[in-house]
Amino acid sequence: MGIFHLGRDLGLIIAAAWALWRPATMPQWGRVGWPLGVSLFIGVFWIEMAMRSPPIATAMILAMLAAATMAMLRAGRGWREWASIGLYAGWLTAASGVAVSVMATGYGALSPRTAAIALIVCVLIAAVAVAAARPRIWTYRAGVIWALIGVIAANAAAGDWLVVTICGVGILVLALFDSVVILRHR
Repeated sequence: MGIFHLGRDLGLIIAAAWALWRPATMPQWGRVGWPLGVSLFIGVFWIEMAMRSPPIATAMILAMLAAATMAMLRAGRGWREWASIGLYAGWLTAASGVAVSVMATGYGALSPRTAAIALIVCVLIAAVAVAAARPRIWTYRAGVIWALIGVIAANAAAGDWLVVTICGVGILVLALFDSVVILRHR
């Protein structure tokens, strides 16, 4: 996962630098910048808060997700504007589900398996809804898929084949999303 995070973060930095250097090539960046900045600013403090107060950290990651999704939905048509933001918002979509699942389990609201299944289903519903709003931003779906692969790896090692299957079906739906959208328009 480390290479993915490095690539995503470098992509965000390069996109911001490009917007400053060549603003005419990224006309919507002004609308993207402030919600993305809010999300990244919250993210600076998120890891520290996750170690100190999981409930606050969960609220923070949900706020990061909301701001990143807003930024992604405001991005222009050029790939420089949406590619890295899509990865970031996609990863946050899945990470938010994990955070809420851990909270529900940690505070005894749900069993670990029930929380995992419920939150994976919620993440997939949210991911399909966001993907439908901006189907061209395939990097969003790629970010969610990458995170789901991590969930599969963890649960396959534990032998939880129901969670693995739900994630696999979700990956398939997100991977075939373009084909489904094209067929629907015909």
